[in-house]
Amino acid sequence: MNLLPMMVRFGDNGFPIDTTYWNTDICAKGLFYLVKNSDKYFLFIPEGRNDILKEMDTAQCIVITRGNYNGKDDCFEVMFDDGSDNPYMIILQDEQFSRITSPLEEGWNGTFYIYSGNLEEFNRFFSNVYYRIDVNLPFLNPVEEQPEKLHNRTPLSKKEALLALKSGEYLVNGTENYDVAHYHWYNDHILESDSYNDLSGEGKTIPEDEIPQLYRICDGRFGNLTDHTRAKIKPLFENGKYPLLHTKFDLEKLTEQLVSICSKTGRKIPNINFEIIMNQLEKSLS
Repeated sequence: MNLLPMMVRFGDNGFPIDTTYWNTDICAKGLFYLVKNSDKYFLFIPEGRNDILKEMDTAQCIVITRGNYNGKDDCFEVMFDDGSDNPYMIILQDEQFSRITSPLEEGWNGTFYIYSGNLEEFNRFFSNVYYRIDVNLPFLNPVEEQPEKLHNRTPLSKKEALLALKSGEYLVNGTENYDVAHYHWYNDHILESDSYNDLSGEGKTIPEDEIPQLYRICDGRFGNLTDHTRAKIKPLFENGKYPLLHTKFDLEKLTEQLVSICSKTGRKIPNINFEIIMNQLEKSLS
């Protein structure tokens, strides 16, 4: 028996950077583990479960229902809704999820990531998560309400927008044109600029309580892969944790280096947890 306690540690970008899951009895038993941090849900599954991942591939969204299962309260049904009459579903109970102390808001909110075997990059990503509460599980009813999307943009609440900006996303304030106005997090404040790849800090500072209606492009991957990489590593690069990387690279050269590394290894850039990669690079330079 492996008595190692279940632990998950998160980085500044809200993604997990360390967990004991794959060394615990939970994983050894073939059980999944669900954890929520900010507006992100993370599902850990045992390594090598490609059969399960294939079952999940056709899902259009994730529907999480909290309810009673076999006489136990506060269990979770995670439905991979593919629009069929028989969607793939798992039920999590007891030790299979982190205890949530604050109440969750019902409705469309959050994103969903699946990791198998390690945290270097997630295996699956779903941009739409619906959370609800019912009496008994399994429930498996579809969600009639659909997330609103305007001109391939997803509207965000002010709270969602602030979290997205702080995690490195670039958002827009319009739905008709590509270049309306762009917002990103720069030196601990919100910056409005004319270009989403503005790295010079030029633009207008926006107080947090004055965020306008902002939108996410598709699932948050703004621009090409280089732009996406730059947006993800920028808040990490500026937090002072990587003095050796700062000595060797500026932001542009580090972006190019990471894109090159990922290209050579065949890794999908939108799926990568860049904090882990940067930790590895920093360690290699010491």
